[in-house]
Amino acid sequence: MRKLIFVIAAAAVCAYGTVQAEEKEKLTSYVNPMIGTSGMGHTFPGACAPFGIVQLSPETDTIPQNVDGKYQGKVYEYCAGYQHDDPTIVGFSHTHLSGTGHSDLGDIMIMPQTGKLMLNPGTAQNPDAGYRSRYSHSTEKAAPGYYEVTLQDNGVRAQLTATQRVGVHKYTFPKGQDSRIILDLLHGIYNYDGKVLWSSIRVENDTLLTGYRITNGWAKCNYTYFAISLSKPIKDYGYRDMKRVKYRGFMGKLRLHENFPEISGRDIVAYFNFDNAASQELVVKVALSGVSTDGALKNLRAEAAGKSFEQIYAETDNRWNEELDAVECKGTPDQMTMLYTSLYHTMINPSIYMDVDHQYRGLDGNIHRAEGFDNYTIFSLWDTYRAEHPLLGLLKPSRNTNMVKSMIAHQQQSVHHLLPVWSLMGNEGWCMTGYHAVPVIADALVKGADIDKDAAIKAMVETATCPYYESVGDYMKYGYAPYDKYSTAASNTLEYSYDDFALYAAAKAAGYKDVEEAFAKRALYYRNTFDTKVGFASPRRIDGSFKADLDPYQTYGEGFIEGNSWNFSFSAPQDVMGLISLFGGDKNFLKKIDALFVMDLPEKYYKDNEDITAECLVGGYVHGNEPSHHIPYLYAWTSAPWKTQMWMRTILNKMYRNHIRGLGGNDDCGQMSAWYVFSSLGFYPVCPGTDQYVIGAPYMPYFDVRLENGNHIIVKAPGVSDKNRYVQSMKVNGKPYTKMYITHKMLTDGCTIEFVMGSKPNKKRGLSAADKPYSMTK
Repeated sequence: MRKLIFVIAAAAVCAYGTVQAEEKEKLTSYVNPMIGTSGMGHTFPGACAPFGIVQLSPETDTIPQNVDGKYQGKVYEYCAGYQHDDPTIVGFSHTHLSGTGHSDLGDIMIMPQTGKLMLNPGTAQNPDAGYRSRYSHSTEKAAPGYYEVTLQDNGVRAQLTATQRVGVHKYTFPKGQDSRIILDLLHGIYNYDGKVLWSSIRVENDTLLTGYRITNGWAKCNYTYFAISLSKPIKDYGYRDMKRVKYRGFMGKLRLHENFPEISGRDIVAYFNFDNAASQELVVKVALSGVSTDGALKNLRAEAAGKSFEQIYAETDNRWNEELDAVECKGTPDQMTMLYTSLYHTMINPSIYMDVDHQYRGLDGNIHRAEGFDNYTIFSLWDTYRAEHPLLGLLKPSRNTNMVKSMIAHQQQSVHHLLPVWSLMGNEGWCMTGYHAVPVIADALVKGADIDKDAAIKAMVETATCPYYESVGDYMKYGYAPYDKYSTAASNTLEYSYDDFALYAAAKAAGYKDVEEAFAKRALYYRNTFDTKVGFASPRRIDGSFKADLDPYQTYGEGFIEGNSWNFSFSAPQDVMGLISLFGGDKNFLKKIDALFVMDLPEKYYKDNEDITAECLVGGYVHGNEPSHHIPYLYAWTSAPWKTQMWMRTILNKMYRNHIRGLGGNDDCGQMSAWYVFSSLGFYPVCPGTDQYVIGAPYMPYFDVRLENGNHIIVKAPGVSDKNRYVQSMKVNGKPYTKMYITHKMLTDGCTIEFVMGSKPNKKRGLSAADKPYSMTK
């Protein structure tokens, strides 16, 4: 790896490093934002503040999502806008999703320019035809809240930082050259002809611009307002509309394209020239709002006015250090880089979605005020209910509670009365299946979050009983989603059944007896899609018959979404003992789960899948996609719980590496990273909605987790290594501990967990029925 800001001083670590007390302010130096920027990770290297709505990062190409309605497969590589292998940078835009497998955004792109005016980005094959520039990785620096690169073609040094709502650019132009910025309101991630519905720029004075653009992408009606302050006065400016509108009223009599302060159109690209003689530095501050330009101006004044680039970066660096300080650890340099980079990735999305005055644009398109909570957006719930939200619930419970309240507000604004499925920028994106906001809310409620129980139960019940949400009506009617009508019927049934368990658990905790009883039955509907004759979950038809020719290795056309039956068949975390019975008992279950990890999955089963490659696999276990994430922990319910410890370290070593291709799958708004954090600590929330974390084995010898309430979780595993991966014994607060789980209250009350590790498994540990984790049935 080339040296970046994250490189650790040799004096700080030797064979093992430790974050010392005097170095706490330097935790950001352990973070490598470049991890996952090539290959499957889909992360970005740019600047952002914790949970901010601004992610200011480079764009390295302009691949469209479709051309004349035909999907362009290469666009998948550009979900985060940046691909490390690309030779050019197109510009720096202000909004990005972290680690997703579908995309949008890339709003309000700026590119510094010298020389001839060019308003087209050009192409990677012919960069000289446009304003893009070649660059060298040797000039790149990346750290939390900071990105830097020198643009090779014009010699401009670009430095980026951000607050939660403001992106800050600092451009140093070569002396003797002219200086200009391009403001491209046409550019976007997953772009297509017609995505921009309208855009506008007002030149308020010679150092202030305001405006907006409205796009129709994954967020079907995304309003992005901005206010841009400039450290030097504009000398002159202009724009071009790359697709002239067919009606302009009577504006044709005006000289619109040069030095006219009101700019508007569908596909506009503007330019602003500056005097470069006295000073070669230009600082550009771009505040965003989903509400109005007035809201953007308020955000600009509150977060960036009167502050230098260096001050803003220092403040953001401090904020990241404070957030990362939730965990202290000891380990090798690569382990520590991976741990702190994972923590960093868990705190990019979800993102704050309200102005400093608490106003935000709601799902209904109206402007609301967040009363008593902070409003968030970007909920990748099919992914993040599993570990991302439980991790935030443990480390950042106040913030996670605000996210839960945001979800409930979303439901109250929904014409369907539905909780978010995959929401972004005040829009419902409808991506993936299930109603997985339910387990996020239920988990928070069961673990004591301060939320309105009545509103929470109402929101969850209305969501889980909406008859026209995909297959829910038939699921309620038959006890499963019928394959005759729904191509992902089997996975729908499994996902709804687990979500229903979470609602059952929440209702039980909140004292809603009727809801508890109704959803206790639905929580076991997973059984209805399990074909005991073939030993796999399988899609079922209205007449009750199962799919006759099930191929459990195949992802497509077999009744599952983004996964095969081999992986989805283990999807009943609410009732693992019942699942073991369906497999034919402990011995058969162990054979099946063992086979998953050791099989050689033929390439034909994943070669055409965007979300799965060989680097995502351990045997047939697909760590690169979320439905499998709990599977290694299922050994805890069996007669061989030590096998979790055997496989965990293999997965951690293979799927998480300090490298640009270091993530074995899309990070999915922090879910992959949250799995790493939990699994490194030695426990994991297999079934959110219970208060239990299933025990695996620590990945590093020491952790000190500092909780929001002031308590600490100390994890000690001296001598743990690839060889010494097996738990011999365990103590909690100095007392022997034999259970295969630890409770949320034990953790939040503060505790010391001590592991004795060894090179051979203790096959007698965790076998007692009383030591097994929760299961609805026994």
